Amino acid sequence: MKNISMLIRPITKTFFKQSNSEQPLTKTEFNIAKWFIYDNSLTCVATCDPAKQCIYKIQGQLYLNIFPGFLHQLRPLANFSANIHQAIKIIFTHIWDVWCSGDWNVTEYIIKWFAGMATGRKMYLILYLKSSQGWGKGIITDFIQRYVLGTQLVYKTSDSQTILGSFNGQILGKVLLLLEEMPTEKSQWNSLYCALKDKVTSDTIEIHEKYKTSTQYKNFMFTIVLTNENALRVKNDDR
Repeated sequence: MKNISMLIRPITKTFFKQSNSEQPLTKTEFNIAKWFIYDNSLTCVATCDPAKQCIYKIQGQLYLNIFPGFLHQLRPLANFSANIHQAIKIIFTHIWDVWCSGDWNVTEYIIKWFAGMATGRKMYLILYLKSSQGWGKGIITDFIQRYVLGTQLVYKTSDSQTILGSFNGQILGKVLLLLEEMPTEKSQWNSLYCALKDKVTSDTIEIHEKYKTSTQYKNFMFTIVLTNENALRVKNDDR
């Protein structure tokens, strides 16, 4: 309280109110410091959780959820038109044919992985897609970014400092992290692998914005790596 009062100047504004033309003006004073510290002293803890409301309370503590919200609301499959069903069939066929080389078991897993992503249910694995140029790796991710999640929930980058750097405020509130063509130098493979593994397997994620204290948030971020070369040092027993 003391620190806040030092930051807020004790400015007092004077207003003259008149309920109707027959009554005289009434003088009213408004002190912003008094209003902020005493009259309206409720404080909220910032959080980011796709499963929570914008403002909620737990054990008397108010929480302000800064998650921007999903692009679409969940609804039964039967509520979608035949055209939508046909369009999604094309997407699934591309995943089955191009991403999974005709393997239905892998295709089914990826579809379930996407379903978890679209509902905010954490999956503790990444999708690592490596192929030559022109095979259509990015078609599906572009579709998801534009039409499924929306650009506000997807962060696409080729900058390894998003994972390795000191500041990562740009991924706060993101459901999907797309890493495209990460550095191929072998000296960076191990560092990138270790940093990425922690973000994938941990239930919390540390967000550190410039000039701010780092904060722990719920980790619901999914990650897809798309590359034409070896981008990560993956162990044989890794998932």
